[in-house]
Amino acid sequence: MEQAAFDIRLSDHPNEWRHIRMEVFQKEQGFQNEFDALDAQALHLCAYHNEEAIGCLRLYSEDPTKKHWHLGRLAVLAPWRHLHVATTLLQAAKQLLTEAGASTITLDAQSHLQAFYERSGYSVCGPTFHEEHVLHVPMRTYLGEPRTC
Repeated sequence: MEQAAFDIRLSDHPNEWRHIRMEVFQKEQGFQNEFDALDAQALHLCAYHNEEAIGCLRLYSEDPTKKHWHLGRLAVLAPWRHLHVATTLLQAAKQLLTEAGASTITLDAQSHLQAFYERSGYSVCGPTFHEEHVLHVPMRTYLGEPRTC
């Protein structure tokens, strides 16, 4: 597939991001516990091509000051991978949270994707752990001036 135009925006339709996550995490990767109570409080960013959702991520904060956010459930449908959809979603999340006054974003990366997140400005900030059957590594980025964990 050649490079296609897509845009990023908050999703008002749970069926969009639910479909993507079911395809990627449940069908492709075998996760069982994909959906949880955090989905109800999260912001869901989606990448769209011709109004079709092709990628997504969620953002939530349990910090009353909204300075510290967690990014998760980044997923891109198979035909759209390697076209910078995931990178563009990460950039949009950083911009959105920077404009909202946030200072950090943490995430739990599947360990085989650690280098991808490092290229996007994240650093490892804790020991690896298993979530269901996949090894994960906690990572963090600082918004504003660059710092490491």
